[in-house]
Amino acid sequence: MVCLDADTVLPPNALAAWEREFLGRRAARLGGSSSKFTMQDPGFLSRLQKAEFATWTDTALRRRQTSVLAGTGCAINNVVLRQIADRDDRDGPWVYTSQVEDFELTYRIRELDYICQVSPDVRAYTDSMKTIKALWGQRMKWQVGTVEDLLDLGINRLTLRDWGQQAMGLLGVFLKFLWIAVMVLSLALGVFRFVLFWWLVPVLFIALDIKRAWRIPHRDWKDILLAATFFPQELFMWLRSGWFLASWGAALTTKITRRRIDRWEAQYTAEDI
Repeated sequence: MVCLDADTVLPPNALAAWEREFLGRRAARLGGSSSKFTMQDPGFLSRLQKAEFATWTDTALRRRQTSVLAGTGCAINNVVLRQIADRDDRDGPWVYTSQVEDFELTYRIRELDYICQVSPDVRAYTDSMKTIKALWGQRMKWQVGTVEDLLDLGINRLTLRDWGQQAMGLLGVFLKFLWIAVMVLSLALGVFRFVLFWWLVPVLFIALDIKRAWRIPHRDWKDILLAATFFPQELFMWLRSGWFLASWGAALTTKITRRRIDRWEAQYTAEDI
């Protein structure tokens, strides 16, 4: 079963490459294979998203597994879909109680001891969010839905890595606010001192961003320049921290009040669809 979003294009080699994967050495336990996503829009915000997706792809390929078979473009073992559709808690493979149904489905596939991976050969070309408002709406849908599902699924061997990513995200938010508090307090007390060592940290971040930029598919000099200038990537990280913190607040509020926001509708509104 091949899933594809309306704003996504698969390359000519996609079906043949997926066929090889499902007939290959890991075929017996291959539950699904996600494509590698990238954007080709030349806009500033799109380039930041392209760099982010490139890093996600490299991480998934290195681990040889993924916790999300993104419906944007993926192939799923039809036998596994039938097994999951036979469960008593759903009318088909996907459920509509989850706002990130791809994540929930992938969990159920992995629960049956099948492998879920990112394809090394299939690259999908998809659309990006063109405005901050649209990007915020998309990421709130993804992040709130993931947190809600993790709270329902609990901590186990299949969710441990995802819980670790959530913990690292919350730690990142805490450290950013701690940095602001330390700077403001030191200036207010008149004890602020310039330390040369501080400049080594941004330099290390820049070096890491440039290294990652070289891995961006279809990169050009603007992608490298964006990584080398530090501030665009840093602003994007602050934006990520913002929706990360907001999503946890929204998910916990939903748990307490039992009042749920339709994040799909919110994203459509943000994109003016």
